[in-house]
Amino acid sequence: MRLVKSGLPLPVAGIRNANSYLGVHNLVDAIITCATSPRAANETFVLSDGLKLSTPELARQIAEALGIASRQFYWPESLFPISALKSSLALNSNKIVTRLNWSPPVSFRDGLKEVIEAFP
Repeated sequence: MRLVKSGLPLPVAGIRNANSYLGVHNLVDAIITCATSPRAANETFVLSDGLKLSTPELARQIAEALGIASRQFYWPESLFPISALKSSLALNSNKIVTRLNWSPPVSFRDGLKEVIEAFP
């Protein structure tokens, strides 16, 4: 977030990955849903906000929430030094959606705006 906020061009335009995210309000809502539903007993659920975003898309979303332009340029993934930014971790939360009829009450964008407002 600090790098996007700085306005520096980021070498992420060439990254092709997919990551899932989960906002704290959605986590709390899912925990309450599981704690109050008998259908959740002895089950394990994977949680996400339902979106799969690439690193460049996340940077664009952060820039948009900050009200600034996203500045990105292409750098070959093979030369990218920070492997965590090019790795994927996309989760499937269909089980909690179908078994408990749960859906994230807070959109990714609204949750991101809240994080940005609280970020120093």
